Amino acid sequence: MSSERFYSRVLLRVVSPSGDQRGASKEYLIHQLVADLFPDQDERGYLYRVLEDRPGGAQVLVLSSESPRSSADRPVRDWGCALDVQSKPFAPQLSKGQALDFEVRLNATTSVDGRRTDVWDAVFAADREDPRSPADPYKEFLARRLNGAAEVLSTHVTERRFVSLRRKLGRQRPITFVSANVVRRLVEDRAGLLGLVVDGAWPREELRHGLLCFSRPGSVLASRRSP
Repeated sequence: MSSERFYSRVLLRVVSPSGDQRGASKEYLIHQLVADLFPDQDERGYLYRVLEDRPGGAQVLVLSSESPRSSADRPVRDWGCALDVQSKPFAPQLSKGQALDFEVRLNATTSVDGRRTDVWDAVFAADREDPRSPADPYKEFLARRLNGAAEVLSTHVTERRFVSLRRKLGRQRPITFVSANVVRRLVEDRAGLLGLVVDGAWPREELRHGLLCFSRPGSVLASRRSP
């Protein structure tokens, strides 16, 4: 596989499905349409995040190990399709010690009594008097996954919600988990940071959580506010 990576902005059309997809959640349909951008393979080489959820569709950012399919090769489904795909090579120039704003959507879990539990819930269920802030468990989770490639200076949770992922109507129970959007500042400590961004700093989990977005200092917090 080529070491080249691609950064794409994708505009998706998503409508209420019928037939086999009837009852599927919008999150799952977006997941399916992003998968349609690439050929089927054992290990899907992409991460994505929804930049803007809008009526009848969504705008999505995708980081992938290969260029998205051409419009002629992408399937058009009765419930949705990719309307526009703008793609370019991903090759940012980073230097050791560089400060960066970051944003990442996390499905951050830990094992408690053999079950996967959101890190925020695990800390404060164990000790409601724990002096740490609600953002600290996510900071610690992110630092572990970055494994020394960057120092996480600060974190701020801008959104935290339960997601119910339904593939279609029926008796199958939906997949539910906590999704947290975390922003603030980190400093690159070694060249491995870019590799973690490209390949994901954690296992591929529901809805491709884990795409670490970064930009020049002062650019993320100016546009993000706690609800």
